[in-house]
This record gives sequence, structure tokens and C-alpha cells, in this order.
Amino acid sequence: MADTQRAPARAEVISWSRFRELWDSQRREKAHPARSVTTTVAVVCWIAAVVLVFLTWNGAAERAVVAEQVPYLVSGGLGALVLTLVGSTVFLYGALVDPDADEPDRRRHTADGGDS
Repeated sequence: MADTQRAPARAEVISWSRFRELWDSQRREKAHPARSVTTTVAVVCWIAAVVLVFLTWNGAAERAVVAEQVPYLVSGGLGALVLTLVGSTVFLYGALVDPDADEPDRRRHTADGGDS
């Protein structure tokens, strides 16, 4: 009975070559210009949204009457929401874009004697 409760022997071994391939593919993906541009645009939009929320907070805090605070909150809140959504959309586009999507077309044109 003691033999049946023994933990199984460790059969799996780490494949360092697969890790190296994964590491190299990640480095190639990070170097893709579309992803770096979209990430930069997304971060700029998110930073602008945070700054807009801060400015809205300060503008509304200077007003004592709630009716005077509402325009600040509405315009700043909607602007920050739009900037956040735009930044998220651009970021997701950059994450989902296939960096090698146009390469087969380029190879076909060069193999056929095209201009590319």
C-alpha cells in the first residue's frame, strides 16, 4: 500500500531551447514598430486622462456651489473617459496586430518579379 501512495517520479525536464525560442520571439515582437507606436500613443492617452481628471478635480474643488461644479465634472469626466477608451482601443489594436501579416504578400511580389 505504501508503494501506491508514493509521489510519481519527475519525468518532465525543462526545455531550455524552447525557452530560448520564446525569449527570442518576444524580443522580435517588442521591436515591431506598430506595437511600440501604439503602446506609446495609448500611454500618452492614459496620462492625458489622468491629468484631465486632476484638472477637473481642482476646477470643481474651487467652486463652492454644486451647480458651478457640474460643468467641470461633466466635461472633464467625459473627456477622461474618451481618452481612456481611445488609449485602450489603440493598445488592444497594437497587441492584436499580426507583425508578419503583410510579409507573405511582399515575398510573393518579389518572387513574381514585382516592384517590392
